[in-house]
Amino acid sequence: LARSTVAAHWIADRQSGTHIMRYASKPVQEELLPAIARGELYFCIGMSEPNSGSDLASIKTKADRVDGGWVINGSKIWTTFAHRSQMMIALVRTTPKGESRHAGLSQFIIDLSTNGVRIKPIVDHQDEQHFGEIFFDNVFVEDDMLLGVEGDGWAQVNSELALERSG
Repeated sequence: LARSTVAAHWIADRQSGTHIMRYASKPVQEELLPAIARGELYFCIGMSEPNSGSDLASIKTKADRVDGGWVINGSKIWTTFAHRSQMMIALVRTTPKGESRHAGLSQFIIDLSTNGVRIKPIVDHQDEQHFGEIFFDNVFVEDDMLLGVEGDGWAQVNSELALERSG
């Protein structure tokens, strides 16, 4: 049990917390970072999508601006500990692809208990669930949950991957 708790919290502790310190607004930092430090708030990372392979720039999950925030539609797959996490940092498309496939990508913090979020654990060959698929159906996310600057998601996700790989 202790090992699974540490494993589930690993992403928030090693990756999401640092990313939030770099890119989130002060109020979001003040709300989320203490809970991460206490080991009470677990994060997963929403990057990979069905039919995209390792090509992050081909993602189709999108966020459309509405009054007070964004509405997100799409899905993510192979998300580590999705079914054990309360929050996700997701890479989504906020403007259509232009000449640069990397332009128009942004990152959001998504509360996984929000209406319209559905998580389906992926059962592996040993009957274990380490990964999941997440579906977003008109999920509203407040403006404050945009990380960094809209459209800077490609640079941000690369800095996040550096945290993931460095441990």
